[in-house]
Amino acid sequence: MPATTIETRAKIVTLWERDLSYRQVAAEVGVSEELRKMTPHYKLIYFNARGRAEHIRFIFAYAGIEYEDERISREKWPELKKKTPFGLLPVLEIDGKPVAQSNAIARHLAKQYGLAGKTEWESLQCDVLVDALGDLKQEMLYLLDGNDLGGNPKQTDPPVLDNRME
Repeated sequence: MPATTIETRAKIVTLWERDLSYRQVAAEVGVSEELRKMTPHYKLIYFNARGRAEHIRFIFAYAGIEYEDERISREKWPELKKKTPFGLLPVLEIDGKPVAQSNAIARHLAKQYGLAGKTEWESLQCDVLVDALGDLKQEMLYLLDGNDLGGNPKQTDPPVLDNRME
């Protein structure tokens, strides 16, 4: 006799607690369609680039979660910008509700799918790594813009030596 929805949900919760991915849970339960109905519909909206959405895509891929990956053109951005939270991308729609801020989205998904550490200490270490990578990305942008690591414009002329050396 097939399992009831309540029995299936109880088994799914038990499997999630074992930190299994979506695909592993679906295979174990044998009701991938029912599990799919219980999983939120995700729609990631970003430019056709890796940028600030790539770590979100990595989480979806690693956890085996299906999502809609909407890549917008630069031409469509000015009109869409008016409709996004904070006027920024990426935006993740969760069952039609928009959420902004890439690291907040990534942290939420990591917690949802057992990728944010099993203890408070492990969770803190995950946050440290995310923030360190963000700092590194910012420093790289400074360098690409012709600035020094502090974000200050590089001097193009050598510094003028004063007369202290005489």
